[in-house]
Amino acid sequence: MLNKKPAEISVLDILNSVGEIPGLTPCTLRRKAQCERTDLCVAHGIWDGLQKTMEDYLSGVTLKDILEKNSKERLAGLTPEHDFSI
Repeated sequence: MLNKKPAEISVLDILNSVGEIPGLTPCTLRRKAQCERTDLCVAHGIWDGLQKTMEDYLSGVTLKDILEKNSKERLAGLTPEHDFSI
């Protein structure tokens, strides 16, 4: 059962709720123990910007969006053998 409407649940919310934090590099995972070389790394700004872009995208896609994009015709073709476990 959902506690929110599908339009209020983003893909990023889903990933965070199941412990799957999307991250490109250890320094962009937003973990407590970040990379010790962040200040010295010339690529950190690139990875950090790309991480933010990815998080913004995932937070902009909702469960409602996913359901609407998968019309009844596509879902009708699914059988019990199809597994969409997260």
